[in-house]
Amino acid sequence: MTLRNPLLIAGPLFLIVSFALMGVGYVLFGKNNSWEKQGVEVIALVTKVDTRLQSKKKKNGPGRLTKTLYSPVYRIQDQDGNVVEYASDVWSSETNFSVGQQVDALYNPNSGKIIAKSSQGTNSLISYALMAAGALFFVISLLIIRASLRRRS
Repeated sequence: MTLRNPLLIAGPLFLIVSFALMGVGYVLFGKNNSWEKQGVEVIALVTKVDTRLQSKKKKNGPGRLTKTLYSPVYRIQDQDGNVVEYASDVWSSETNFSVGQQVDALYNPNSGKIIAKSSQGTNSLISYALMAAGALFFVISLLIIRASLRRRS
């Protein structure tokens, strides 16, 4: 069985990919907005930088690649005067913060989480990029579907 018009598969496939990309971008965008709405602006003190090793199998050849990941631990004083310490769940291969550094952050009193404003900006950029890629795939899928329909008639 041969497929006479491969565009009939490519169009819907691109459409599905476009919705997936836009959906993931929208979810990330929603997380950023919830931080904006629920977060309280604070100055956080980095009290410690946690480290852990991540090991992956090499793609080409034997052996493993090992790298160190870093995550800051923040301390703030909330509106009630309580000291809150939070170990970030964001890990990076670069040390973006040093112990004793003060950073602009958002504190969510409902969850007790603290996020550096610089980290939040990166997530916004990623969500916009994913939604833009999804929109591009959507346009391409429409062009492919249009071409397949013209070819059919």
